Amino acid sequence: LLMVLAELCRRSLLASNASRASIFRIVDRYKPTLLLDEVDTYFKDDDELRGIINSGHSRKTSRVIRLDANTFEPMAFDTFCPKALAGIGSLADTIRDRSILINLKRRTLAEPVRPLRQDRLDLTHMRRMALRWAQDHAQQLADADPQVPAALHDRAADNWRPLLAIADLAGGPWPEMARKAAVTLSANDLDGDDINMMLLDDIRALFQSSAGRMSSQDLCHALS
Repeated sequence: LLMVLAELCRRSLLASNASRASIFRIVDRYKPTLLLDEVDTYFKDDDELRGIINSGHSRKTSRVIRLDANTFEPMAFDTFCPKALAGIGSLADTIRDRSILINLKRRTLAEPVRPLRQDRLDLTHMRRMALRWAQDHAQQLADADPQVPAALHDRAADNWRPLLAIADLAGGPWPEMARKAAVTLSANDLDGDDINMMLLDDIRALFQSSAGRMSSQDLCHALS
């Protein structure tokens, strides 16, 4: 999926590992579309790296400040750019909340597909068409204020608003398809704290209805 995105995105940069310092410096200098693979191997225990990625979610917060190693003068680096992260398992709640989540699964034997030849993958023509369309409609997209499904919470609405603007401008079936996708992928994307609170509320309600005593087996059955 990242290889296909790399063929279609503007200034795509696909990497399977990156350090904290390299990420904010390369984003500040080149404004790429950052495609990071294998993030489960180097994001998990690095709070500072997650903070750098999180900072780039909004233009108003997309800055990190570091000291120049030679002059000790403070320098601000821009961290705002499109990003796609791929890895096994789940990312931190703060990253998930800023993302549109696409859960991949292996295809079955009953789902035949044409093999993807990495050495022959060339979508340059499609990328140029997308670029031309974006340039021709840049002002319309900048001025757009698309209607966002009510099922999306505030940050999910922020994530989807640019995509819905593109879909509305494309017309045809795209506005409806985009909103269905938004609700399917993001409407029920509760962060870990919300899920934990819901679980505790449900357990409390079950104990109250059972006069304060319940076996573990009955509790699991009731929760499921």
